[in-house]
Amino acid sequence: MEGAKWNNDELQLTPEPSNKLALTQLRWIKKAGLDAVEAVDNQVPLPVYLNSDRSDLLFTIFVAANSNEKAMISQRAVAVITSF
Repeated sequence: MEGAKWNNDELQLTPEPSNKLALTQLRWIKKAGLDAVEAVDNQVPLPVYLNSDRSDLLFTIFVAANSNEKAMISQRAVAVITSF
């Protein structure tokens, strides 16, 4: 992960340029009747890229974020990188 870390089940900004995530499994869940998925309450959209040059966006996930830092996450370009 670049620009943040995962701590206590939420995203938090960090001064380190990148942090290694534990082995993570993502799964897709189809929700009937939704045209677009939007963030709720304390969630923020987080892009997931194939590699560190960020040329291939795979998908976007919504994750819980520290409420004090929520607005700054997109400004810091926080992202998940699947491989280096």
